[in-house]
Amino acid sequence: MASGETTRVFAVKRLEAFIASVLGGLGLPESDAATCAARMTESDLRGVDTHGIFR
Repeated sequence: MASGETTRVFAVKRLEAFIASVLGGLGLPESDAATCAARMTESDLRGVDTHGIFR
């Protein structure tokens, strides 16, 4: 981590809900947004940052 950066920790379900909300707001159907959000957070939890929420 670079100097001056901080780490933020979020509850998984809260983060999934936020991502799904953003994707839904962009026009993705609700069920697809929920699936995508779950997979993105799952990727981060597994350490696969290239396919997680920062992608």
